Amino acid sequence: MREIYNGRVRLALHELAGGDGTPLLLLHRLGGSSRDWGREIDAWPGPVLALDFSGHGASAWRRGGSYHIEHFLSDADVALAAAGISEAVGEALRCRGSRDRRATGVLADIAISEDTPAEERANAAEALWRHAGDSEFRDTDANEVLRFLAGDDDPSVSAIAQDALRDMERYRQRYR
Repeated sequence: MREIYNGRVRLALHELAGGDGTPLLLLHRLGGSSRDWGREIDAWPGPVLALDFSGHGASAWRRGGSYHIEHFLSDADVALAAAGISEAVGEALRCRGSRDRRATGVLADIAISEDTPAEERANAAEALWRHAGDSEFRDTDANEVLRFLAGDDDPSVSAIAQDALRDMERYRQRYR
């Protein structure tokens, strides 16, 4: 295990496999750790590294225990830079809200992608709803994605988006 730092937070960067090809960084789901990865690493021809996000696995906790998706994106940026690599694979980020446009883009990509399993799409839609609410429904990109998802073919995704839109309308009526 290699220790790297995101500000004052110690992060654990694990080498899971060696090799001569392009290095790959694996990013676990929220609540997971670098131990979540298994046989999928066997197919990669180069070195495989796995990050434990702050507050996960062998990495240190953030002071105050506040975690938002931008913290995890920042952890990933630090790990990519420290390892000198540009390829990363991750599970769907499940978060409790964010004020970062990059987070909206990541969650939108997950929620809209037909290649993403339905449960992860629903989790991303719910995270977008939380984010939209955290931003007092001012993040027009998140609002637009939720409007799009309200017509989704998957009933769980569309139900979450429709609930979010009703929540947005109640908020606007209450605080106009």
